[in-house]
Amino acid sequence: MGYEQNGTIDFSTPKEIGVVQLALLQQHVRYLEQASPYYRSMFEQVGFKPEQLTDLSILQTLPLTDKSELSERNRDFLAISENQVVDICQTSGTTGEPATVWQSDADLQRLATNEQRAFVAAGINASDRVLVGAALDRVFMAGLAYFLGLRNIGATTIRAGSGQPALVAELIRRQKPNVLVGVPSLLLGVARQMKAAGQNPAEAGVEKLICIGEPVRAENLQLSALGGGSTTGMAGLRFMEPMRVLSWQPLLVSAMLVVGGIYCRNWLSSRLSMSWGNRW
Repeated sequence: MGYEQNGTIDFSTPKEIGVVQLALLQQHVRYLEQASPYYRSMFEQVGFKPEQLTDLSILQTLPLTDKSELSERNRDFLAISENQVVDICQTSGTTGEPATVWQSDADLQRLATNEQRAFVAAGINASDRVLVGAALDRVFMAGLAYFLGLRNIGATTIRAGSGQPALVAELIRRQKPNVLVGVPSLLLGVARQMKAAGQNPAEAGVEKLICIGEPVRAENLQLSALGGGSTTGMAGLRFMEPMRVLSWQPLLVSAMLVVGGIYCRNWLSSRLSMSWGNRW
């Protein structure tokens, strides 16, 4: 399937958006019946025909697909020919057998647009210098997605990765990003590296943090060293709170959540005014 943006419906009424959603879903389901061995067999098992999808509520009659099925029948989810695959991602396998995700060029375009819109919602533009503290290697998807989205915007991207806080701290010193993207624990480690090297994070020129993948509460639900300010519950698998981070002041904080293998973005737009310099 090709990829087409539907940005013109952003500010349409819920009814108008629903009409577009249904049409796209019908197209998608027809494609699955033709091209996906897994969904074709599932549709046959439950007696579902794509033409029956005349209302979004009918989705409730279809069984959910869970992670175990994605792992056990992994190759049955491939719905394009091998020569259309331009990128391969893989899950970590921490809870079972790693699952492969095959991506076409249209998938990467869709991924880039999704991240572009999310970053724009967080106030990122072409004048920003963004350090991405997420892996682009190890067949990992997140770092690639962030890079592609930032490339669409025209922002300058510094691909630091997530493995070495000392390297990230050095890149902040040398390349002077004004936006950091990373998990809260990485940002905490980076600030500690900077303090240990005699650098003041508040003077590094960082204006915004985009926090991904982790809560800022410890297992006992107490705020970690990154936590502070008011608490905001986020929909999805995790909760993210507005943060004050290690002398980086005042920051626009955005929570990015991965739910059920689909990238969803829940953006906070809270300006926080406290400095953490006195907490070290």
